[in-house]
Amino acid sequence: MRSRSLSILLVILALFTMFGCGGQTATQEKPATPAQADTPDMSEVDEHYYIGAEYLKNDMLVEAQREFKAVIEMDPDYEKAHRSLGWIYLEQGRLDESIAAYKKSVELAPDDASAFASLAYAYTGAGEFDLAIENYMRANEIDPDNPSYYINMGSTYDKQGLLAEAIESYRKAIELEPTNSTNILTLGSLLYENELYVDAIPLYEAALNLNPSDFSILKALGFLHSKVGSFAVSSGYYEQAISQEPDDADLRISAARAYIE
Repeated sequence: MRSRSLSILLVILALFTMFGCGGQTATQEKPATPAQADTPDMSEVDEHYYIGAEYLKNDMLVEAQREFKAVIEMDPDYEKAHRSLGWIYLEQGRLDESIAAYKKSVELAPDDASAFASLAYAYTGAGEFDLAIENYMRANEIDPDNPSYYINMGSTYDKQGLLAEAIESYRKAIELEPTNSTNILTLGSLLYENELYVDAIPLYEAALNLNPSDFSILKALGFLHSKVGSFAVSSGYYEQAISQEPDDADLRISAARAYIE
């Protein structure tokens, strides 16, 4: 019995640094697992949950699923077990089951923004875009300062072909976290892909200020400035890129074209 108690205590200590709750470029950020120790005093149901969380930490999904189901059998309202199952089913591509688990999580935690964002992510994966947007909006109402919800909502709008809505969502994420170059480039890439070159340039330049030697940003700025007729500026960016990749023949051709123009 003493050995078993010690084992449980070690599991708890390990889990204090484990997963947090929360909802991620045009590629969405997958919701995090909700495993999080609240108290060192464990009931039998808590023991099953934290053992499951330890399995999940080590990518042992089948074993984790077994423990979380045991938790729900003992306590059907154990919200974090439902959310953990939602994450497991998502990893396994079992979207209907993931949605069902996350819906139960939302029902049990109606004031938790990350629960709604997790459900929204599962809906997006299932192609239920309107329901995904509805749940991202609810997450944003509860926690309006989380940029990841806006990034994921923007990605969902983009999948629907709703460009203006996607742009607005991405801009909100950048407003909340202006030094996140990944989010800046997410919007920049969307504008680039839709040939909105004038609008894309300031975003790529902002990203370059955060990452001054980034080859891909330098190359993109060379292209963007050539598309809007700023050939002197374009050639300057191409030259900076060439200094990093001097054997890139295509890059030299692009620079030469900019000089010719």
